Amino acid sequence: MKAIGLFVLSAIAYFAAGKVGGVLSIPPGFASAVWPASGVALALALRFGLWPAALGAWLGNLATSLALSSDNFSHITFPGAMSSGSVGFAACLQVVIGFWLFRRLLGEQLELTVARAITSFVFVVAMVGCFVSCTVSSFALWFWGLIPASIIGFTWVTWWVGDSLGVLFFTPFLLTVMTSNRLVTIIQKLQILLPTTAIFLCTWIMFSTSQEWQKKSTLLQIENESLDIYHFISEHMQTSGDVLAAYDALVNSLDSFDQNRFETFSAVMLKNNLALYGVGWTEIVPHSERAAIEQHYRDNGYPDFSFTQLTPEGALIQALPQDEYYPVLNISPLANNHRAFGLNLGADKDRFAALRQARELARPIATAPIVLAQELDNQKAIIVYRPVFGINDNVFKGYVSGVMRVDGIIGQGLNLLRDIGFSLVLTDVTNPQNPQGLVRQEGLRLAGVESFNYFTSFGGRDYQLELYPNTNHSLPSKNWVSWAVLTSGFFIAALTQMFILSVIGNHGRIREEVDRKTLDLKTQTLRANEASRAKSDFLSNMSHELRTPLNAIIGLINLCRKTNLTSQQSDYLYKATLASTTLLSLINQTLDHAKIEAGRMELSVEPFSLTYMLQKLHAVFDQSGEGKDITFNIVSRGSCPDLVVGDELRIEQILINLLGNAFKFTEAGTITLSVAYQAEVGYQFEVADTGCGIPQTYQKDLFTAFTQVDSSTSRIFGGTGLGLSISANLASMMNGTLELVNSSEQGSCFRVTVPLQVRVSEPSIQLITALQPHAALAVGDVEPETAMTNDKATLQQTLKDQPLRGVVVLLVEDIALNQMVAEGILKSFGAEVIVAANGEEALAALAGKPGVDLILMDVQMPIMDGYEATRRIRQQPQFKSLPILAMTANAMEQDILLCLEAGMDDHISKPIEANTLCEKILKKTDQAA
Repeated sequence: MKAIGLFVLSAIAYFAAGKVGGVLSIPPGFASAVWPASGVALALALRFGLWPAALGAWLGNLATSLALSSDNFSHITFPGAMSSGSVGFAACLQVVIGFWLFRRLLGEQLELTVARAITSFVFVVAMVGCFVSCTVSSFALWFWGLIPASIIGFTWVTWWVGDSLGVLFFTPFLLTVMTSNRLVTIIQKLQILLPTTAIFLCTWIMFSTSQEWQKKSTLLQIENESLDIYHFISEHMQTSGDVLAAYDALVNSLDSFDQNRFETFSAVMLKNNLALYGVGWTEIVPHSERAAIEQHYRDNGYPDFSFTQLTPEGALIQALPQDEYYPVLNISPLANNHRAFGLNLGADKDRFAALRQARELARPIATAPIVLAQELDNQKAIIVYRPVFGINDNVFKGYVSGVMRVDGIIGQGLNLLRDIGFSLVLTDVTNPQNPQGLVRQEGLRLAGVESFNYFTSFGGRDYQLELYPNTNHSLPSKNWVSWAVLTSGFFIAALTQMFILSVIGNHGRIREEVDRKTLDLKTQTLRANEASRAKSDFLSNMSHELRTPLNAIIGLINLCRKTNLTSQQSDYLYKATLASTTLLSLINQTLDHAKIEAGRMELSVEPFSLTYMLQKLHAVFDQSGEGKDITFNIVSRGSCPDLVVGDELRIEQILINLLGNAFKFTEAGTITLSVAYQAEVGYQFEVADTGCGIPQTYQKDLFTAFTQVDSSTSRIFGGTGLGLSISANLASMMNGTLELVNSSEQGSCFRVTVPLQVRVSEPSIQLITALQPHAALAVGDVEPETAMTNDKATLQQTLKDQPLRGVVVLLVEDIALNQMVAEGILKSFGAEVIVAANGEEALAALAGKPGVDLILMDVQMPIMDGYEATRRIRQQPQFKSLPILAMTANAMEQDILLCLEAGMDDHISKPIEANTLCEKILKKTDQAA
């Protein structure tokens, strides 16, 4: 008896839910956008048993389908009864499949509170489990003649979506309501049921409103669609006219331009523009200049260029002689419009009339529909001629012509027409007595809807656009808006329900996951710190390894300088000493930085004399301002105890860094090192200069490692950007501070505060400027020895050994050592070398000596870099073919492309390979000759 009762209950529940689903059906067909009965049947099967619920689903579905197909049982037919039985069997089968999948994947647990269970339920039980029912039902309805074959697909999709949404929403909803699990409290049930019920009711109201609105808005939507198409095509035309205005600006901004520049500009302007098939530039050319212009184009890469014209049959021939020509001198894209390149527009009376009218009226003029020279299939097009006048002098310069093929004018509008089921007729009605058709895309007119006619003007011509919906129009046949509202609403309700279930059931697991993630984060942080320490250790070890051979190099250079040398050898070794010493200084700074990062920097605490330390600083920097108008002073402010306890070497290192920067960035004025003492603070050392100062925007990063004021600082003054960072860290390690007191265009002032222990019984420091400067031997004090000469025993290089004899090379390089190396290589091959330290000097050198055969151009230079210098050189007509080779350490592919785009002819990477350099110079000079 219990099983029978469950069977009857299931059948009644399914029938009631089916009646609700019938209200939600979307015509044509019998499929419902949401079918609650599928979810009700599965929930009853899971909660009370499979077979009573499955058989009840069969009976309930049979009754529901029969009622729908027979107008509530009033006209029962054999096909209707058979199809209803088949659909009922499919509903029963769906309950069985859904029940089996649920038990297989989720077991006996009915509450969907675990993410894995929810995922399995959504994608397998709800979606896969409903495939069989929609397939059997759709083909059963077609087989018994209740739906045509044309809507089987629509019925199948709608049926599957409706059943899936019914299971997604109603099965978890009912399982939660009917659950006996004490862990799911009444409050939690309400937290699940109230939001989903509210969404369900809102969706139902929106669906009903949408159905009514859809009936009233169909005609309005058709009218709006036609208006959108009209605006699309009209704006497509006007946008093309705006594009031509940009060429007006191009012509007025340049003294001259070639086909390549025209193509480059057009590639940007015509991108994604379907209306403009091509853009051309036309000037008025007298007959006397025809031959010269034709020869000019032939010499510049267009050997077949000549003035042409079209025959009445459309053939392309040489332009016949006439007083003036209107040739197309530039056109883009050239590949698609090659036949129009050089075409004399003045040979065609219609085009000539349009050209004259455009010039006289000073506005764009469009031609009547014509056949283009570049079209081989006689397609019609419209050409718009825009006259160009000088901005300042209003002198006529020529015409920009825009070629607009008819299919391009409409562009993507044709696809839009086909997609929504519209037909179009576009006609040129400038002459009402002789209208000319442009596009005619017709179809069977949709009953009850009249044509929409629009008129527009473009380039002085009038056009009529006729639009009307055809029988392929989709709006009246299927109410997709209502379907989308209903399915989206139930889908959102189902997702909301699943989300709430997941949140309630997984609260504890989420906390565990958070704890685990926190532990993982701590572990990753420790690993990152270990990696940072490993990096610092590696940098420190590498710096040590580099210092050892570099010290040997410096020692060997110094020993070599003590031997008998020619003046050139002595000069080379002297410069090698400077470079090696600079490199050693940079490595030492890198080592100090690595030690500080690794926490291995140690300070010594020993007594020392401030007077003696300041004397050493005076001796080191007294001659640093040589060649500059600089006065260097060391002063004390007040009484300062002389004997203190601390790390003399590190304090001295800080002051040397600050004074070194002061001398580096000061060209004239005063540099002052002042010392003061306050018992509660300690010693304060201030380094003030009258140099260029530090801009406000860069001050915040002054003490950051590897950071300089701007990218050109290291190019002009050298350095790595470590000095201030190391100094700040050293001051901090001594419990002191390093700060920028002030900085402006009149100079900068840095203050170092160090709390040194004072030996009170010792006297105060002496004023350093009162002392005689100590004699100090600077690295560069050794004068180059007099050059040793060899007489006739020195063999002269032959012409074979000097392949570049007679070649004048302009070497543009800002680093002196690089200048020396490159100049030596070039002169060894017999070249005459002119040296410029930056792009600005290169331009001046070219102006002073125009007989340069080739330029070697560095890229990164102060004042003016190589890219800008090359662009400015190429702007001068006499240097357009002058070979320019990039000579730079930037050897990546993108760097080479940048050089070529700037106008350079080739690329040579540093360090320079002499033979490769010679070969490339010979190749380029031979080509230029």
